[in-house]
Amino acid sequence: MIKEIVIKRAKKLAQRDADSVCQYFSYQPILPQQVKDLKKQKDKGGFKMMKRHWKRVVCAATAALCLAGTAVPTFAETVDFDVTYPGDIISPRAVKADGEQRFYVTATYFNLYNGLYCTSHLLQDPGLDSYQAVITPDAPSSSAEYRYFAPAGIPYFMQVDSALNGLRVQGRYTP
Repeated sequence: MIKEIVIKRAKKLAQRDADSVCQYFSYQPILPQQVKDLKKQKDKGGFKMMKRHWKRVVCAATAALCLAGTAVPTFAETVDFDVTYPGDIISPRAVKADGEQRFYVTATYFNLYNGLYCTSHLLQDPGLDSYQAVITPDAPSSSAEYRYFAPAGIPYFMQVDSALNGLRVQGRYTP
């Protein structure tokens, strides 16, 4: 007897849940009797409906904040350089766009097999410079720290040195 009651109640609950899901996702008109049933359910379980409503609101607000709060990266200005030692040893100037206390240099072409010693300088005060970054055909990318605090929003340039005359290097410089 109890088993039959439990089975009957389980079927009734399953049917009610299936009907509510179908009503939620379908465009079928709701019959007047179903409207009365829904009103009764709302009166009985108004607190549950309110909790469900707030869960949806909180979920939607969280999703909106995640989308709106996504970090937008700031990219530093990168310039192409073409230097020849000992003649043309200074790169074009580039504005430092971030507060990172490093500069980056990447070579894309070497005419001779030798190293290039790169130093980044503040345009307004060449005394504010960096440690040397060494690039070679085997290790074409390097970076080095500034010796002192390097402020952003100010132009910088790169100066190069080498042990081999006639060395020509092309690449990218980011202060």
